Amino acid sequence: MTNELNPGPSDTETTRDENPQEDDDTPDDDDEPVWVPLTADSDRRDALIAAILLALTAPTEDAANEVSMMAEGLADGMSEEEVEECKAEALHRLHWVEV
Repeated sequence: MTNELNPGPSDTETTRDENPQEDDDTPDDDDEPVWVPLTADSDRRDALIAAILLALTAPTEDAANEVSMMAEGLADGMSEEEVEECKAEALHRLHWVEV
């Protein structure tokens, strides 16, 4: 569509259809998303972070307690350092959202 605000391509410009680039690595709108496989450790870490966030923001004490028990189950088998990193990440995300 051509108008004052969008005059269209000039004589020297070409549109993507007129001059396709074979080595163009930029994603198109219709490209499928790229999914990166997650490891069991990263899944557990992300789940623990989410559980901590849910426990901190739960609307009731009962809901917070229930999610806290889930978080404890997720933390089983993780090192203390990994759990502390997850707690720090959850607090960072919570702070980022609240600001």
